[in-house]
Amino acid sequence: MIDLTTEHQLVKAASSRINEYNIVVAKRQSGKYVGFAREFPCIFGIGETVEECFQQTQESLLGAIALAMKLGE
Repeated sequence: MIDLTTEHQLVKAASSRINEYNIVVAKRQSGKYVGFAREFPCIFGIGETVEECFQQTQESLLGAIALAMKLGE
């Protein structure tokens, strides 16, 4: 069973740490942008604009940080 209070606390804690990570955004040949965090290279986001890509990458990173915190890393 999922404890929503605990999950909410994890996401809140992860949100406070998201600015500690460096996000890189690059334009692909397709014209879309792809972004990733240097510290989590397997976590990425894709967007039509730099801003959309950055936001998508942050959302993916937020989940990765919360999971790492949950696992005690």
